[in-house]
Amino acid sequence: MTLCVRHALIHLVDLPSAGGFEFDLYGCRRCGYREMRCFCVASGVSGTEAVTLEDAAIMMSREPSALKQFMKEWQARVIG
Repeated sequence: MTLCVRHALIHLVDLPSAGGFEFDLYGCRRCGYREMRCFCVASGVSGTEAVTLEDAAIMMSREPSALKQFMKEWQARVIG
């Protein structure tokens, strides 16, 4: 999915860290696109990753302990 308007992104939620990364989930108000902003604490490297609507829904609805585990799995699957 292509983001329709970059300036339409809003911060949705701070997520638990996993694998040395900090995560913030953003979403587009117009098209529903979801994007993860990732920051590696150890290296200072940062970047963005597209997030599926299914993953975003899980990230916004899970209880903290289950969310922490999900973020570890997401980090391993998407970032590696």
